[in-house]
Amino acid sequence: MRENEYYSNGKLLLTGEYLLMYGALSLALPLKLGQTMRVRYLNDNFGLIHWHTYVQEQLWFQATLGAENLEILNATDRQNADYIQNILVHAARFAKDLVCGKQSKIIETYLDFSTEFGLGSSSTLISNIAYWINADPFIFFRSIFEGSGYDIACARSKGPILYQLIEGRYIETPVSYQPSFCEALYFVYTGNKAHSISSVQQYKSNIEMHKKQSSTISFITQSIINAASLEEFECLITEHENILSKILSEQTIKSYLFNDFPGAIKSLGAWGGDFIMAASKEGRTSVEEYFKTKGLTVLFGYPEIVL
Repeated sequence: MRENEYYSNGKLLLTGEYLLMYGALSLALPLKLGQTMRVRYLNDNFGLIHWHTYVQEQLWFQATLGAENLEILNATDRQNADYIQNILVHAARFAKDLVCGKQSKIIETYLDFSTEFGLGSSSTLISNIAYWINADPFIFFRSIFEGSGYDIACARSKGPILYQLIEGRYIETPVSYQPSFCEALYFVYTGNKAHSISSVQQYKSNIEMHKKQSSTISFITQSIINAASLEEFECLITEHENILSKILSEQTIKSYLFNDFPGAIKSLGAWGGDFIMAASKEGRTSVEEYFKTKGLTVLFGYPEIVL
């Protein structure tokens, strides 16, 4: 039985957030957690795709599709099945004989982290399928979704990258980023999901008035790369938070949830959801205890999770 295996990295966006789409230079971090995809070809002519998704080694979803026209024959969750079907329909436009051939296939995906974490369950899947169909991952991604594509860049990167969009073109530059104080940096899962359509519209209306802030964020990103001390780093991420706070007309997450934290806190990605970054000289035990008092128990150290 022929089998192919592919792997892509998860991601976190350290700087840039909303302004990435407007030209801000951003620091993106590929992770040691990611997603593996295995494709096994069966010796038959039934033309079926047997899809199995495993999350942290547990079977999470399965479905069977007819390969010829990719109809959903059965599934444990219709919404997930529709999502997979849509991706495969687009994949077939790049490699129809491979995706829709009469030889049945078992496609198994293995995600290293919870689907709730926002660490790249979609981008790692898109990257792996692009490997399978031998397509440019950015072109394949943009045939399905909108977005900057930084997560696709992380999926294939061997380490941190500086990422920027200039007139629709992406510029990706590998960068060494393992600061001397990395042991004092933590990523904490907040358990929230952001955000509503109204807040997105508000963000878009505000952003037009603040495009000039992109150059300031770019400067902060470069300064973060060169920061020599934890104290300097904390000042920079606090400045970053304050700029986005004004643009989004929202409080920083530290000011309204963690104002007594002994250090600096920065939102990552969509404000109000997924992970935050905490920087503190207090030590891991103290930091963990602090967040436990807030009901937050999922915490990763920087060296533990960043590739």
